[in-house]
Amino acid sequence: MVHLSDDAIKRSHLDLSKRSLNGILLYPLAWLILTNFTSILNYQNFIVYLSGFVILIVSALRLALVKYFDVINIKYPEKWIQLFSLGVITSAVIWSLFSVLCLSYLGLTPEVVIIILPIIVFSAGGIVSLSPDRNLLISFLAILTIPQILIFIQLGTTNSYVISFIFLIFEIYLLKVGLQINKDYWTLIIRSEDNYRLFENVVEHSVEAILITDENNKIIFINSAMQKDTGYTLEDLKGKDPSILRSNYTPNETYPYMWQAIKEKDHWQGELWDKTKSGEIVPKWASIYILRDADSEITNYIANFTDLTERKEAEQRIEHLAHHDALTGLLNRSTLEQRLEQAISMSKRNRKKVAVMFIDMDRFKLINDTKGHDVGDALLIEVAKRLKKSTRQSDIVARQGGDEFVVVLTDMEDVLISSAIATYIVHSLGQPYELNAHTLHTSPSIGISTFPSDGNDATILLKNADTAMYHAKDDGRNNFKFFSKKMNKSIADKLEMESDLRDALSEKQFSLYYQPKINTANETIAGFEALIRWHHPEKGLISPDRFIPVSEELRLINDLGDWVIEEAVKQQKIWFDQGYTELVMAINLSLQQFLSEKFIENVGTIIHKNQLNPKNIEFEITESIAMHDPEMVISKLKELNDIGVSLAIDDFGTGYSSLAYLKRLPVQTIKIDKTFISNLEHDESDKKITSATISLAHTLGFKVVAEGVENKIQMKFLQDLNCEYLQGYLYSKPLPIDEANKLLNQELMKN
Repeated sequence: MVHLSDDAIKRSHLDLSKRSLNGILLYPLAWLILTNFTSILNYQNFIVYLSGFVILIVSALRLALVKYFDVINIKYPEKWIQLFSLGVITSAVIWSLFSVLCLSYLGLTPEVVIIILPIIVFSAGGIVSLSPDRNLLISFLAILTIPQILIFIQLGTTNSYVISFIFLIFEIYLLKVGLQINKDYWTLIIRSEDNYRLFENVVEHSVEAILITDENNKIIFINSAMQKDTGYTLEDLKGKDPSILRSNYTPNETYPYMWQAIKEKDHWQGELWDKTKSGEIVPKWASIYILRDADSEITNYIANFTDLTERKEAEQRIEHLAHHDALTGLLNRSTLEQRLEQAISMSKRNRKKVAVMFIDMDRFKLINDTKGHDVGDALLIEVAKRLKKSTRQSDIVARQGGDEFVVVLTDMEDVLISSAIATYIVHSLGQPYELNAHTLHTSPSIGISTFPSDGNDATILLKNADTAMYHAKDDGRNNFKFFSKKMNKSIADKLEMESDLRDALSEKQFSLYYQPKINTANETIAGFEALIRWHHPEKGLISPDRFIPVSEELRLINDLGDWVIEEAVKQQKIWFDQGYTELVMAINLSLQQFLSEKFIENVGTIIHKNQLNPKNIEFEITESIAMHDPEMVISKLKELNDIGVSLAIDDFGTGYSSLAYLKRLPVQTIKIDKTFISNLEHDESDKKITSATISLAHTLGFKVVAEGVENKIQMKFLQDLNCEYLQGYLYSKPLPIDEANKLLNQELMKN
């Protein structure tokens, strides 16, 4: 529907009215000039003039009405224009017919007809401005003009020719004016229709929701995007105030500010929370503009809306990530410190206590390295879930980083509550984890510090809880320890050891000691076990029990293990070249070293470089290593067998290996742990276990080494069971290389 109240179209009609008025004025004026004012009082001519003046009055009225509507800014429809034009045409035709009747019955002269015909012709001007058919218009004007010219010709006077020529010019002028107005008018109409259709398509297909109201802020239009976003149709909203879409989520001060901005600047942009037809609350970015007409009066309000739901969700995700760990969803380190400070402040006011638990998952690095990061991540997620279930809603649970977690118990009357919760957490986190077709075993080591006894701020409490956690690890793991001040001295010593350990390799502070392994059949040395020792330049000899766990934590064990293999193989090569061709060098492996990707390659390279027969080397792995990942362990052991080295299970009896699994291992020797040997003469259970173990090993085709033999009673018992090899202080303690060489020379002299 084309709105003819468009400013351009109104101006066209106004221009049409003005031109029409000018045309009407020309006819009486021209007639007055041509008749030299000789017949103006003639009664018959008065009728004709009267008809012209009536048309003049009607046209003036039409002009005045158009101007009136334009001034007061009333949007008049097309029917008003048509009514005005129809009035002009009707008036002109009536008065023209009346004039003709006057001519017929009053005997007016033909000259008078000359006045009537142009009036009729002009009356067709109303059709000119409204008819789109220009050919019809031209034909109509021609039909009216030709009789007029013929009348002049019939007069046959010079004046008539002159008058005919002059009026012909007027007719051409009218035709030109009419055609131009017709062209301009319908060009505007068509252009307006095209622009409206374009505007309508743009608005309707806009991805943004658009709402239009009238000057009284009553809804007159919404596009399809608005309907989709709100659930309302135009019929639902038409004639209503946009406030129907309001929700209670938009701050009350927003709306006064919005209307003030619209009033002062004709536009406003801001965030609104609207309500859909179904009651859903939706955040939107609104842009509201005022449309004004040529007289700066408000005609419409236009608002377009952008749905902010996705952006709000993204902002919430960013906000969540800023305060939470991306993997587990727990609070992150920075937020933990803030929340812990808040908990301390609250406890100061309420005179309550706060406990900080620092939790580290035992053997997580090993699981992560061997099973892959996906499994490691899944394990951490499950740990986080169990921690949340193990604590209260008011407690704080956070991930400190890696496999470290922190639990803050708030608002406690008694610190003993933390002991009960810690016990529950140890049990919960120590249960098996079924993840990605893997059954994993890990346990927590927990350190606990309390406010106010162990610190008055978050930093000190976290530090002291961390210190207590390391003591829990040193005490066998899978437990918890409360912080005590003497722990700081122990932690300081450990930190110092870490620093010294990093320098020990480069400064060659390590050496190998060798403990002989005796063949029970002939009581000769069958080989040696290479054992690492650390000679600290200031602290002297440091036990492996102290520095091996630290080197594992620092990830130095691989470098240390490679050094041990290199040195042991070199020494074995020396003995081999000295004629001790049957000696076997036993080398212990750590789990990290065994699982290293380059371990097999390094072993082959070292043996080949030293040109040693692989059968002179035996690698010992503990039962716990063998049980770590059975299929993977078996695969690696087979690779070592392919190199040609021998394999032994160390500390047998301390783990949980099954017979079905044991018989699958490609090993040749089993070493019975010294805990079963040291008490043989006093403990019948140890005797039975040792006897059964040796019998089982022989049945499966394994040779047996008994370590920790310290007296002849133990030796005799083991010999009676046909245990192939014995090792212990009864024969020799671990010896430095010089003393080991002396021991070999002494045996050589005996033989």
